[in-house]
Amino acid sequence: MRWINSSTPTRCQIGVYKKDFRSLNSYHTLIYKHSDGYPDNMIPILTEFLQNCGSSSDNLESVSFALVKHIIKEREPFTASDLAYGICKSFHGDIEYYYAISGKTLKVYEVGGNKKLKFKLIESISYIPFKEIRRSK
Repeated sequence: MRWINSSTPTRCQIGVYKKDFRSLNSYHTLIYKHSDGYPDNMIPILTEFLQNCGSSSDNLESVSFALVKHIIKEREPFTASDLAYGICKSFHGDIEYYYAISGKTLKVYEVGGNKKLKFKLIESISYIPFKEIRRSK
């Protein structure tokens, strides 16, 4: 295990971006997760999303909705633990990790700093979308 799952909440945020984004501040959607945001938990969840759905669509509203749905797995009935997720207007000052999704690419950042957040890229994962291959006889 590369990252330690501590008993305290590991907060993270996930940003959904256009394919050609140049700045982490140019997110389309910003999602907050209050706990279990460490990479050993989030990378499998997010890579599964990229493999199955991804953000290859230009409709980032639909992609963002599908991502939130995937992260919380449509738990029913609604419980207090569902309040540990949110849609944000800006970066939270207490996050430890940040995940940027753009097209079929996931970038993982370690976040530090108090008043001014510092993002350190620690991993980048890319997927090539599956294309059907037709055989001729």
